[in-house]
Amino acid sequence: MHWPRLPIDSVRPSRFSPPFCPRTVCLAHRQRGKGFKRNGWYRKPSSIRKIPRFLCRECGKSCSRSTFSTTYYLKRPALLPAVARGLTACSAHRQIARSNHCAKTTVTRMAERLGRHAILFHARCRANLPHIQESVVHDHFETFIERQDRALGIGTAVGSRSWFVYDVDPAPHKGSGRQPDRKTQATKLSASGVSYVKSIKRTIGGLLTHLSEGNRLTLIVDGRHDYRVAAKASNLQTRLALRVYPNPKRGPKGSPRSPEAKERDAAMFPAPEGDHGPRTSHRGVEELHQIKIRAPPRQDDACDESRIVRLAMAMGAAAIPPVVRRT
Repeated sequence: MHWPRLPIDSVRPSRFSPPFCPRTVCLAHRQRGKGFKRNGWYRKPSSIRKIPRFLCRECGKSCSRSTFSTTYYLKRPALLPAVARGLTACSAHRQIARSNHCAKTTVTRMAERLGRHAILFHARCRANLPHIQESVVHDHFETFIERQDRALGIGTAVGSRSWFVYDVDPAPHKGSGRQPDRKTQATKLSASGVSYVKSIKRTIGGLLTHLSEGNRLTLIVDGRHDYRVAAKASNLQTRLALRVYPNPKRGPKGSPRSPEAKERDAAMFPAPEGDHGPRTSHRGVEELHQIKIRAPPRQDDACDESRIVRLAMAMGAAAIPPVVRRT
């Protein structure tokens, strides 16, 4: 996979050329256009370096080198690595803001920016993956958004040998919490089983695209009934093999684990730590068991799935090199 070795801000102006036009209506956005020419420079108030500007020969609009940087339009770009370190340490947004002398809303916006770049990095890794040659462990863990009546299950598909996270998919559903009488629920959440089945089907469908023709995908799961319902789909029956390890009943507190529980934990070791299993290596996913994902204060955005996934993946985002996503 081609990935830049240096941040865009560190590349010399004489060696930098825009890879594409950032405007989606321009023909040079998705295909090779007529190129660019230099169009002066400017300086940021936070830096003394000259930032070159370029003019697209296709649409006649200008852009700068900062357009292709993760710090684009940031007044304090030095905060981005500090916020990433705080998120991976599982610090709250208020704690990160207090340590870096900024507003907590600034930390929230940067977390979403990091999440978008983490998703882009993960998508590029998946696009360059070879065919899947291992079994995949799939499991959900539960959290909630702002209130416990807005429950969220996030399914993760992890390679049993490589521990590579193949997919992260949300399953928002109605939780067990009680809604206050003075507030109205603007967004209707789907039933728990329907939401989980749809999430599992999306994950399996994405995994099958990375499977060689004629092979079957081996999916290691727990005893959740939604896996069997999703596997009954006509387009999945011939290419999917489920290895089910039911969740045994828990004994009294402090009692040793049963042989069934040990067998299940050994088989599902790469899965995120939820109802079972030791701690795993993909730290950004497992730490979400201990936190609440705080959605934006607007009622209509509380259950936006794309926004939830960006916040979830931002918890595991490190200092991502500068990249711009093509829309």
